[in-house]
Amino acid sequence: MKHITKIRINLLLTVAFVLVFVTGMLLHLKKHGVEIEPHEVLKVAHAAAGFLMIACALCHVWFTSKVFRIVAASRRIFRFFTCLLEVVLFFVFATGLLKLFSPVRIPHLGLVHYWLGIIMTVSAAVHLFTVLPWLLRNLKSLRRK
Repeated sequence: MKHITKIRINLLLTVAFVLVFVTGMLLHLKKHGVEIEPHEVLKVAHAAAGFLMIACALCHVWFTSKVFRIVAASRRIFRFFTCLLEVVLFFVFATGLLKLFSPVRIPHLGLVHYWLGIIMTVSAAVHLFTVLPWLLRNLKSLRRK
């Protein structure tokens, strides 16, 4: 895969993640009495951004698996939060699909989805900030590969 394609997918992943986070927080405000209209459009935007984020995340995992092993060997916190991110992302996606396609309302599923999203956000932030210095140092050598 070309280097520019990888950069575009990573940027799209970041944008999709921010959109999912912002729309999720706006949807959560309804629980606190703040109604943002049109609510249904916000739900669709949240779901669409979530599907885009999952697609980009799968591509990201696919083309960074080799680099992951290198970084994970020297940075244990990176390995921990990356593994946590992968597991939590799966459960966030699963609960989101359940909320989206379930014919009946499942009690507390929205709250579970919300808290998993918060854990995912923290994990993603730590994932990014622990690998960013390494990426910046090794950008030239990675670009040649």
